[in-house]
Amino acid sequence: MRNSFFVFGSLVTLLFFGACRKDGAAREVEESDFVQGRLMRPNDAAKIRALSLAARDELPSRAEVEAYTSGARAKSELLDDWSAQASHGERVGRVFGDLFGVSDSPFVIEESHVLVPNEDGLLESMNGTNRCQIDGAGEEGYESVAPWWLDGADTVRICRNVGCGPAALRCVPRTEGRKVLDAVRGELAARARYAYGANLDWNALWAGEWVYGNRFLAFVYQYEAKPFEPSPVRAVPDAAQTSVLVAAMRAVPLQTNVRFTLPSFLPPRAGIVTSPQFLKRHNNFRSRVRGLVQAMACEDVGPTLNTSGIARFVNADLSAFDKQHGVKAGCASCHFGMDNLGSALLGWSDVGHREFWKMPSQAAHAFGVDGEGPGFLMRTWVARGPGFQACMAKKAWHSFSGGRSFEALPKETRDALVASASGGLRPLVRAVLMAPELTSVDAP
Repeated sequence: MRNSFFVFGSLVTLLFFGACRKDGAAREVEESDFVQGRLMRPNDAAKIRALSLAARDELPSRAEVEAYTSGARAKSELLDDWSAQASHGERVGRVFGDLFGVSDSPFVIEESHVLVPNEDGLLESMNGTNRCQIDGAGEEGYESVAPWWLDGADTVRICRNVGCGPAALRCVPRTEGRKVLDAVRGELAARARYAYGANLDWNALWAGEWVYGNRFLAFVYQYEAKPFEPSPVRAVPDAAQTSVLVAAMRAVPLQTNVRFTLPSFLPPRAGIVTSPQFLKRHNNFRSRVRGLVQAMACEDVGPTLNTSGIARFVNADLSAFDKQHGVKAGCASCHFGMDNLGSALLGWSDVGHREFWKMPSQAAHAFGVDGEGPGFLMRTWVARGPGFQACMAKKAWHSFSGGRSFEALPKETRDALVASASGGLRPLVRAVLMAPELTSVDAP
């Protein structure tokens, strides 16, 4: 009987070891593998699946699972591979691109600047205003234009009365409208994806004056700046500026996203806070501060914004109503902080256009520092904003972990994630994905 058990046990052992394979080939398992911990527990396969889903929204391949569970590749090595993949970049883009909750905000171009072909194939205003045929204009009522939405020397015939401007920079055909909308809605995710891949810091991501997108997005930026509409305080661009603007538009690829800057005579931008989506989702300066506080401090507007204890408004161009309301008892504790931040964003309309009719001052006070304009606001927020790094760590953890509580993490893990946020977007994402709690099978 004892010999029978011995033979049976030997047979099971041979079958087990003979079934151990690596890359489809038989592998001899030595006792040292157990001693060195190279044969993992069964839940290690579940861990690597969870990590792959968190990092790139897809399951690992069989080869990746076997490499990890056999000990041939460490988690950090797999993450190195995945970090170079487009799926990982897209995952990061979705997390940080929707940080401000504006990815589905609408974008509307005035109907008078949306072009449709008439029965002769000539382009006119979609709403029928100033239509050449209604005006009784003949062939002379149309002009040949090499429009911004076509490459090369291709031209179209557009009704002169529509007012499209040089290279039709004020207009877009209805057939291209979806491309404009997609460019606007995808801007923040594409920007975050680019910043992550280039290992840029928070200042570059949130405050950089550059734009990342294609020519359809460039159209929106110059369209919202209204460069060809005069005002009492601003003349239309001269011929040299117009030439620069047309060249700048054509330098941006039609479909491919690239990093570009706008001509200096257009209003300066500052990353997210002057993006078309953000300006339209948050349609006044106080709403815009609230959007920033919720996204970058993980709280709502309150007295904590007034870190310097300032008790006055630094911008004389705040309206009389805003000033009167802001100094009221029970209101001032919030408004001295909020309104002094928000005054850096004055001059943008409730639909995202830069308002040139008055050109209010953008003087502001942010967290103990005086400055001016949206770029100052965002740079100061990154450097001095209360709870900024902790908020970035919390939002990254919450998104990559599938909504699990940041506060439930051990204190040493929370502290490590917050510390990693000081290095920027890429170090933070890496720290979150490397946190053992992310793939813990026992995590709540």
